[in-house]
Amino acid sequence: MPLPDEAAHQTASLTGPPVGPTGPAVPDPAQHPSSTPSGHAPRPFPLSRTQLANAAARAGIGYAGGLVVALGTVVLLGISLSTSDGSSWAGSSGVSVDGLGATLTLPFLIVSMALLGPLNASLVGQGSVSVFLAPLSITVAVMAAILLWTVVRPRPRVPADTTTPRSLWLESLVSGVVLGLGGALLAAIFRYSQSTGDGMFQYAYTVSTNAAGVFAGGIVVGTVAAALGLGIRSPRPGLTALGLTVPAVLRRSADALLVGAAPAAALTLAVLLVVGIARLGLVGTITGLLTVLPNVLALALGIASLGGIQASASGGGATFGQAVTLFSDGAPEWAALAVVIPVVAALVAGARLRLVARAPLPWSEAWATPVVLAAVTLLATLLSGARAVGSASAGLLGSAAGEAALHLTVWTVLVAAAWGLVVEVVARRLAPWVVAVLPPRLVQVLSTTRATTGRPVERGSGTAGDGPVPASPAVQGTPTGAAPLPGADGVPAGVAPSGNPTTIEAGPPALPTVDRKKALIVLGAVGAAIVVVGGAVVARNVVASTVYSPALPVEAYLDALERGDAQAALALADPDVPNSERTLLTDEVYRDVTERPAGAKVTDIERFEDSALVTATYDQEGRKSTQTFTVRRTGSQLLVFDRWELVAPEVPVVDLSTMVNQPLTTVVVNGHEVAVDASSPSFRALPGRWEVTLPDVGELQSAPTLTFTVAGGPADVSPQGNGDQMLAYTFTPAALEAAEQAAREALDACLASPEAEPEGCEFADYSYRAEEVTGATWAVTAEPTFTATDDGPSITVDVRDGKVARTGTMPPGDGWFAETEPKPHSFERDLRYSTTYVIGRDGRLEIGEGIWDW
Repeated sequence: MPLPDEAAHQTASLTGPPVGPTGPAVPDPAQHPSSTPSGHAPRPFPLSRTQLANAAARAGIGYAGGLVVALGTVVLLGISLSTSDGSSWAGSSGVSVDGLGATLTLPFLIVSMALLGPLNASLVGQGSVSVFLAPLSITVAVMAAILLWTVVRPRPRVPADTTTPRSLWLESLVSGVVLGLGGALLAAIFRYSQSTGDGMFQYAYTVSTNAAGVFAGGIVVGTVAAALGLGIRSPRPGLTALGLTVPAVLRRSADALLVGAAPAAALTLAVLLVVGIARLGLVGTITGLLTVLPNVLALALGIASLGGIQASASGGGATFGQAVTLFSDGAPEWAALAVVIPVVAALVAGARLRLVARAPLPWSEAWATPVVLAAVTLLATLLSGARAVGSASAGLLGSAAGEAALHLTVWTVLVAAAWGLVVEVVARRLAPWVVAVLPPRLVQVLSTTRATTGRPVERGSGTAGDGPVPASPAVQGTPTGAAPLPGADGVPAGVAPSGNPTTIEAGPPALPTVDRKKALIVLGAVGAAIVVVGGAVVARNVVASTVYSPALPVEAYLDALERGDAQAALALADPDVPNSERTLLTDEVYRDVTERPAGAKVTDIERFEDSALVTATYDQEGRKSTQTFTVRRTGSQLLVFDRWELVAPEVPVVDLSTMVNQPLTTVVVNGHEVAVDASSPSFRALPGRWEVTLPDVGELQSAPTLTFTVAGGPADVSPQGNGDQMLAYTFTPAALEAAEQAAREALDACLASPEAEPEGCEFADYSYRAEEVTGATWAVTAEPTFTATDDGPSITVDVRDGKVARTGTMPPGDGWFAETEPKPHSFERDLRYSTTYVIGRDGRLEIGEGIWDW
């Protein structure tokens, strides 16, 4: 039973002007916002309390919908992390992380980012970074929750003057403001802070979202979603209920593009799912779908449509920028086939545009689809990418700032406009041919529109927004074809021309007759041509990446090294090395080298305008080595393929300067003598195992053999074994024995002398009148020990613990204290001295400096 004020309103409406097809129409509040129904005074505020409450609830429902999806994302992210490395979020480092706090905060951070709020991270006193990356899947979830709740919930009755376009926009704005305020408040509350370390090395960092950005983004998201829901819920669904008048030509184009986007999105999503599951696994792929699916779809469709993705960075006075397209260097060979996706979308959209128009399209309206598609692409460029701005401070060392971005290239908007023109051409020239080859059921679906029925709207039952609109006059249904068709001026495509209930009008309009068999032949030929061209492009890319790949010179060079063919390797890339340093760069030497590169495999190719960097890995008897080569483009082959030439890699240098303690002019490397600079001994060698020693100088001295493993880099030289070992001569055991024997022989020679002070000997008879003794002889009374020690450049023989004595006859003397008769003479002394031996020029031991008597 109607309320009193509503009954009065209905009575006033029924006593108004006559209702009928030919009678005057009741003023429509949607078209005349200033008019008020009879019996009602203007309201001080255009929204009722019920509408205000519902607007606030709508915002809460939207935030809750986004939060539910964000929670699911966090759960999947936790599963993905735990299954990938088996560790918890607390990490294995010394940093203490409150896992529960992070888990509770992360969903709110994600929703705040979805409301277009930048993510801020700062390390107190060290630096900060601000990242704008809207997880559009969550944004869509928020808008979908608002829209669905608005459309499907029960419709309470409210005064009719609150259903005008102005009221609907105000109600939508209230929802947006509530969503923005609530989101900003929660963004300010749910921020994550953590400190680590202790003492003077304590650090604190904070992760949060910009509340002002969340507030502004929430207003936009909430207002748009609520307005769409209220517009759909209106008895006149569409933008008309919101007081917006869009030219019919733009509505037709938007409708056609929306239909064409369905197969394009489906094909792109299928490819992304396959690639995502292969690269990220099932859980990681689902996590991506719940967060950034629209972002990835926009970027992927931009590339597939012959657009590009721009990556740029700047900071510290340096800048970087690179655009990635289907034909960028390093793109997979099959990437060019992705252009099939926009082609299919253009054919479907063109057919839809022609079928919905139900009349020939004038060329004067061909601007519409390019404009709509360019505008949508521009919006996608702004929302789907990521941007980051950061700064860092190092105290007295100064500070630095930089920024980075990833988004669709600006010229992708122009490419989108070109595809829009393709859609217009398809609609005017190819639509009959496309329709002729499509299954009839699909044609029926593409040509389906809405038309009015003959059942009038019951009085008081029509609603818009959160309440009813004034009862519309009963209007008899217009026969199909008599009423203005969807897509005509003033009537949105797919929307009835009045507030009456609508019904699906199916069946294609009359199009120029095209023989189905002929259409199949013609379009089949076109398709075959496209396949041939696409196949040729793919084949060219395959051949260019195999037969004429920039990796080929590198593979040939490494193959020559593996065979030990140094001359072939140098013929491919002759290094800038003097002939005096090429002793080891010959086949004779290199073929006997072990640990040469084997099993080389190219792992990465980075192309530039006229050059490329080729990274290869190879095995050196179990030791894995990686080397990057530069190749340059020197021309073309067969007109379409590049010719590549290897830039000679620098030949590694084995530096011996830290491993010698005496001047060297010659070393022996793998059995071959190599001249070296005495001031800085070194030699050049190709990758492999090299053994270095000194020339043979006989049995008295020997030199150690040092082993070096040389890889590809100019400084990639690894000494093996004891790193402290020096490349120098040492005395052999035979030399030590020879020195001891020489010391014995020297002692024997001294003992054979009758002199009191034998020349060159380490003992003497210092007694009174020792030189006058007759018949004197020296003899060993206690056998000494002889110990030889290697002192590096010399051998020291220590003579210890021995005694010698001199005996003879002391004749009578002339002095007061001299003997008057001959007497036996005896003098004894200890043997304790050292003798130094060196290698003479003849290669024999000889006494050197350093002899002293103890």
